[in-house]
Amino acid sequence: MKAFIWDFNNVLLDIRSRVETVRDWRDSDVILLWQDVRGSLAELCRLNALYYKKPVVVVQHGRGATRDYLAPNKFPLLADKICVWGDAERRRLMQAGYDDSRIVVTGSPLLSKLRGVERTPHPEKFIVFAPVITSHEERENVKTFWELKKIEYEIAQETLDAHASDLKKCWHASVVDETCATENEIPYDLIRKNFTVISKITEIHDMKLYHGITIKTAQINRSHIEDTIKVLKHADCVVGLEEGTLQLMATYLGIPTVIVDGFEYGAYGGVKEYKTEIIRTPATVFCELKDLKKTILDELNEPEKRAAERLAVVKDEFGDPDSDPVENIIDVASQLAGGDIRKKELTCQASI
Repeated sequence: MKAFIWDFNNVLLDIRSRVETVRDWRDSDVILLWQDVRGSLAELCRLNALYYKKPVVVVQHGRGATRDYLAPNKFPLLADKICVWGDAERRRLMQAGYDDSRIVVTGSPLLSKLRGVERTPHPEKFIVFAPVITSHEERENVKTFWELKKIEYEIAQETLDAHASDLKKCWHASVVDETCATENEIPYDLIRKNFTVISKITEIHDMKLYHGITIKTAQINRSHIEDTIKVLKHADCVVGLEEGTLQLMATYLGIPTVIVDGFEYGAYGGVKEYKTEIIRTPATVFCELKDLKKTILDELNEPEKRAAERLAVVKDEFGDPDSDPVENIIDVASQLAGGDIRKKELTCQASI
């Protein structure tokens, strides 16, 4: 038994490594897709339904992806089964009118990447800004980033002011931090260590506008998920404009998340005035732009105050932390295919 897999952001990468695959979907016993609502994948589903009638499984590719099946788009679920990460997505699909028999809560394949990840100890306070990802750069992204840089400069200024008299006598790094031996200069990284902004952007963001520490990843790169986790391992707080997949990953790792209220989609996904459900969970604190500094500092000072809420959200959205989501998804696809689609060597190893 063989599967045809069409992936985008590597959510199906681990599945691909464990199953027998074919290049042409017409030669497969089951089709696994990262979505069934737009473009070539929706057309593939329609052609298959008309002529080939092969079983199709769609796997949730990101947080809140099931919103595609609700207004304003109300895309039809074309797949025979949809594998969702957690109960939150299952509830949303049922709200959209789909029978529970087509919905399987498998957990998120991202869990296999996140399990066992330990955050890297560091003396700095790293604030990771994750601008919202649409089809182009957004004004609200830039405004929020510039506000973060203002805060960084304000706190850096406070560091200089706190050591004003000593710095007047001697411009040595040891004045700011006695463990630093650099003479006759004070690196900016030392001055801003209490609030250092890191921008985690993608190919759709305008890199020239994000000055300072910038890390660029691409969703189509095989290392995209691992690269994102490397950034999060150093994060003390994650700031964004909506609760997306990166924020959920941060929540899993116990990192405080802050969302700046007020972002609205424009034209997106083929809809001129796109409106969608805004995910708001108790694991995250929402604030206005003018309150961003106070909100972040509060979260940095009490990073564990939302720990219980984070655990509950992870369970509701990411699925059972003790199961193997990849195997769960393969089981769903195998059942529809009428046989095991796992690579033969993996099947043999499991039976030994």
